[in-house]
Amino acid sequence: VKLIKEYGSLEKALDNAERVTNKRVRTGLMECKEGALLSKELVTIDTNVSLEKGITDLERKEFDLDSLADLFKKLEFSSLFGQISQFQELPEIDEFESPEKDYQTLLSLKELDAFVTDCKKASIVSFDLETTSVDPMRAEIVGLSFSIRPNGGVYIPVRYLDKKEIHFGDDELATILETLRSVFESSDIPKTGQNVKYDSLILKRHGIRVAGLVFDTMIAAHLINPASRSYKLDNLSKEYLNYKMV
Repeated sequence: VKLIKEYGSLEKALDNAERVTNKRVRTGLMECKEGALLSKELVTIDTNVSLEKGITDLERKEFDLDSLADLFKKLEFSSLFGQISQFQELPEIDEFESPEKDYQTLLSLKELDAFVTDCKKASIVSFDLETTSVDPMRAEIVGLSFSIRPNGGVYIPVRYLDKKEIHFGDDELATILETLRSVFESSDIPKTGQNVKYDSLILKRHGIRVAGLVFDTMIAAHLINPASRSYKLDNLSKEYLNYKMV
């Protein structure tokens, strides 16, 4: 920059390279003349280019939100997809009766025994383990959740903060799993879940071999869309059920 100011331009600075007293700078100017001129050409904005569009044609216009939403959904741009709503006019929402929901927490062996009886009568049992790790060889069971009918489910807590009561005896997890063994190991009770292999490996560590598996939502999602970047349950719920998990 100093030499350009002194000589008035890059070209003149290069032409007078031999007069530069600093040996390192002089050598650099003499040996890198072509590169310096090319660099200048590359960073110089050509203001004489003939353009097919005028400046007004480049003004931002309204865009097709529906097409954009479809594109973001196809490309799995979840974050951008979630931002589209702020540009959309809110449609009138049809009112409808929300279905009755029945979700319970089981806190006694009596309740657990009754639930096992219900499982044996169910057409299918969906189950999931709440754990401390994504590694099935290290994960500890925090709780177990089940659903045997639409809009209903149960949760059996094992470990949680501020736990003050013992509900299932001295070794709660062992008691719970032993009570549920007849459900897990029965091939006559159809079962489903999300990434059931993970849950099955954890249960196997506790001496339970899961039988009767008929469906896995993660495998099904992969078969529908092998190129998907994510098969997380909250994403699948949003995509196929239009339901946001809490």
